[in-house]
Formats: sequence, C-alpha cells, structure tokens
Amino acid sequence: KYACMVYRAYCYLTMVELWGDMPFVTKAPGDMSDIYIPRTSKDQIITSLINDLTEAEKSLPDDGDYMICSKYLASALLANAYLQKKDYSNVLTYTSKIIGSVRYNLCTNLNDAFNPSNKETLFSFLANEGDDPDFNELIRKGQETPMVRYAGILLTAAEASLQQNSLSEAIQFVNQVRGRNNRTLLSGSATKNDIESSILEEWGKDLAKEGCYFNALKRFGVAESVLQIPAYMTLLPIPQRELDVNPNIAQNPGY
Repeated sequence: KYACMVYRAYCYLTMVELWGDMPFVTKAPGDMSDIYIPRTSKDQIITSLINDLTEAEKSLPDDGDYMICSKYLASALLANAYLQKKDYSNVLTYTSKIIGSVRYNLCTNLNDAFNPSNKETLFSFLANEGDDPDFNELIRKGQETPMVRYAGILLTAAEASLQQNSLSEAIQFVNQVRGRNNRTLLSGSATKNDIESSILEEWGKDLAKEGCYFNALKRFGVAESVLQIPAYMTLLPIPQRELDVNPNIAQNPGY
C-alpha cells in the first residue's frame, strides 16, 4: 500500500510539472462514466500527494535498497512536492532527513551513479533502449537508470536555502556537487545571482538527461529567456490521443 502511494506520487509529481492540471485518479473506476475524469488543479493534486507521502514515510522501512521503496524516497518526493509549492522550510525539513541519515553520498565519479550498489542513488530501475535519444544516452551510462539521486537532494536543499536567503548554507550544498564535478567552488562572498547560476548549472549538467533542468528553469523564472520559448510552452501540450479519448479535458493554452 505505502509503496504504491510513493510510486503514484512520483508519477504525478512528474506529470504536473510538465502538464499542469491533470486528471487525478484516486480510485478504481466503477463504470465507464468514471473513466472520463476532468482535470484537477496542480495545487490540489500536490496537497493530496503530500498527505499520502507523509503517511507512507512514517510506515516504510529505513533500509530499502535503491530498487525498493524506502522512507527516504518518500522524503525525497516530499521535498520535491514542497519545492513545487514554494514551501522552502518544509523542503529543508525533508532534505535534512536524507542528508542527516548519512546513508547517501556523492559518487567520486558521476558515471558510477549509473551502476548498481552505489551510495548516490535513492531509487532507480533497469531499462532498455527505446525511441527517445536523450533517454538512450542516459541509460547507456551504466546498468541502472537512477530516478532520484543524492546530487538532486543537495541541489534541492541549496535551492530552498537560497530562496530563504541562507546563502552560506546554499553555497555549502551546491559546492558539494560542484566539487564532485571538478567545477570551480563558490566562495563565501558569492552573491545570490552567483549561487542561482551555479545551482542551475548543476541541474543542467549533473542531471542533464534526468528531466530536472527544465523544471529548475521554470522555478527560477528564467525558462522563457534561457530556452527562448513563449510563456505557454513552459507547459507541454496534452497528447492528442488523450483529448480524443477523454471529452472532459481541454488542451493547454497556446497549442
């Protein structure tokens, strides 16, 4: 039950970042009328997922490995959910649980995070190549495809610290990732803009193919300028097959 809550939350947190409001399935359909579900607001979905994840985190074991759901995966998703809600205090509450557990660490070599039994991966799966070139490039790095990594936890903590104007803490978190990647460390006198640029650089390079950079650009409000896209393209279009099947949903604006 609790693992299912966490896996569902992972899927929905990913979808609402990309598409916004979504049909939110909370029970098995009773008849055909239950299939055509209208869109629920992103904020309502995230609030519901937070409730699920909070319950799951209290009940899941500490010692799940990187392919089994553990309480720390629930904590990571709670941090993600609160980051989307801009509740930075709670973001740091849940990233601190993961960091303070000392169960995870950065691999010395980034590519080692794509191999089994490493200390950086909180959750991953085995995958085969498909039709997506970016995904294929990702899985060719190793035997595992990490979905949640400790590098992302540190960058999430850095981002939340920055938004709370705790610049020294933000520098400490982002410098751990930059040091692993052999990039210049931020000094203690780094400005807020310097820290933001460094966090975005790591989201864009360390987690380049893991679906994190686009969302980070949106959170910092720079997706349109960096990617040179109009505002409506910060949400993806609803696939036409979904519009054809479900008459109760409409296309995202602009498409």
